[in-house]
Amino acid sequence: MAKDKAKEKKKANSDAGAKKGKVKKAGRLVVTGVTVTTLGPSEAAFANLDETTGMLTLGIPRGEKGEKGERGPAGPLGPVGPRGEQGPTGLQGPVGPQGPQGARGEPGPRGEQGPRGEKGEAGQTPSS
Repeated sequence: MAKDKAKEKKKANSDAGAKKGKVKKAGRLVVTGVTVTTLGPSEAAFANLDETTGMLTLGIPRGEKGEKGERGPAGPLGPVGPRGEQGPTGLQGPVGPQGPQGARGEPGPRGEQGPRGEKGEAGQTPSS
């Protein structure tokens, strides 16, 4: 009987607290997983807990993109590595088309006249 009276008193106190604007404490919840959603910069952040599955869903807005900063100083150059071996020579390609013939040059100087030939037989004319 003492237990029943204690329960009734506790219930009466919790009802009175609820009437005064106090929040009733809930039992402990176990979060089994978290899902994060990225929102746009102008959207409001949110958090939802599904008490039946224990999944916590968070909506986190991205910040607005800032201005580009100044370029930093150049770093030191490292040492140059050794030169590698030359690779094998590839196959020779096909011969290309022959180009056009060049312009004809000026005629050269005329040479000396050669020696006179032997006299031919009589009655025959030299063939040309």
